[in-house]
Amino acid sequence: LIGLALVLLALWLWRSLAGRMREMEPDFEPGEPVRDARRWMVEALAAAERGEYREAIHCGYWAGVAHLEFLGTISRDPSRTPRELLRFVEQGAGERGPFRELTTRFERIWYGYRAPTADDWETTKVQLERMGCLG
Repeated sequence: LIGLALVLLALWLWRSLAGRMREMEPDFEPGEPVRDARRWMVEALAAAERGEYREAIHCGYWAGVAHLEFLGTISRDPSRTPRELLRFVEQGAGERGPFRELTTRFERIWYGYRAPTADDWETTKVQLERMGCLG
């Protein structure tokens, strides 16, 4: 009787957790990365106009990621770190160099709390342009 109760409890717990996990899975629509890239760029440019270069570089980085997702260079997975995303960009891909520079600058400013300057933002814009995000 105790064994049956434990089995039923385990089954209930498993079904309950499986249902919650399905609810937590992101539901991405086709074409969403393009909209995301444009939205990120609009936010980046607006932040730069306000002189908020840290936020501008943050938004610019994510515009680059969304652009690479749209191109199919990387798959959409919000759990990946910037370094993991960089590893997914193939060595011969034309976006690898600009994305590597974009990632390094983003990490130093966003995670390293280095104070960004207008020059940092200008360099970020150059990398985004080289990637095709500002076209």
